[in-house]
Amino acid sequence: MPVSAQEFLWEVDFRMMLDNREYEEMKTSPSLTNFGAVIAPRVGIGFGNGHSLMFGGHVDRYFGQSFPEYDAELSLYYQYDGPHLKINAGAFPYTRLTGDYPLAISDEVLFFDTNMEGLLVRYEKETWSLELALDWVGMYDSTTRENFYVYSYGRKEIGPVYGAYSFFMNHYSNSARTNGVVDNVWLYPHVGIMLEKYLPLTQFDVRVGWLQTFQNNRTDGPEYDLPGGFQAEVRLEKWGVGIYEMLYVGPSLMPYWYLEDSVGIQYGSNLYGGVQFYANDSGIYNRLEVYYSPTIAKVSDWLDFKIAVAMQFDGADWGWQQIAQLVVNLDSRQFKKKKTENK
Repeated sequence: MPVSAQEFLWEVDFRMMLDNREYEEMKTSPSLTNFGAVIAPRVGIGFGNGHSLMFGGHVDRYFGQSFPEYDAELSLYYQYDGPHLKINAGAFPYTRLTGDYPLAISDEVLFFDTNMEGLLVRYEKETWSLELALDWVGMYDSTTRENFYVYSYGRKEIGPVYGAYSFFMNHYSNSARTNGVVDNVWLYPHVGIMLEKYLPLTQFDVRVGWLQTFQNNRTDGPEYDLPGGFQAEVRLEKWGVGIYEMLYVGPSLMPYWYLEDSVGIQYGSNLYGGVQFYANDSGIYNRLEVYYSPTIAKVSDWLDFKIAVAMQFDGADWGWQQIAQLVVNLDSRQFKKKKTENK
């Protein structure tokens, strides 16, 4: 391949979040504060038309934590960015997963989860998109069994109306090599309408759908638990100020949360990736969030900032959550584009 077709690349991602949860009166989820930052520098070589090989890592720090004081991981991956097709293979940034996954599947703590290890394929057109990803989080060896996640998201738009689905599967194995396998599958088909074109708003999105789970603790036999329920979401935004309202009505979607595996470890967040409020038995979970995420004209292509307050209701009690996020994304292609525009 000609040298002229190759390009040196670099990227730096920085993320910081304060997530303070005040749930003293609530029995469903504990109070806690996650406050930390992660930085992920990477370098690589671009070649052909959209192909690249990247190498780097990330270091994260939870403020106030004494052990481990820091945590670090390597990143090494192949990436293809075509006009429609996107591919990643290896240990690559979690931000490449761009589907709209609900909080039932993905809690805010995944803000600090920098790497996926496996494969991601995404295809995008003007009115539809589809992605599929495999994240291998546990390797078979003398003490553990395979543990992996599968994500998928698809969306089709017809004018202001759209239909979509979110899918997640956790094939979970505990530390006992011969026991304790649980299959945890979630599916969220939903329909929505985008009304911002008809109103003086930058975003007005209304969607309704059904959260269905398929869960099987293999130590108890081949039968599946199939809890599912109705969910509605509304998001309105203007001048960076937004309101997000979410209502779930149905039984507990996390029936194994408080159970223990064969070696006495509670399934909890090891098995479920979503917020713990979906484990409550009241038949209702409501979240009302007010946020401010301004568009900063001069730097909006590399800086994101958000502050939010969320009120949680588990059917019996109320709790408050405060969130502040800062994200900086820098890369060589971005600066090259700016340089070209300024000529």
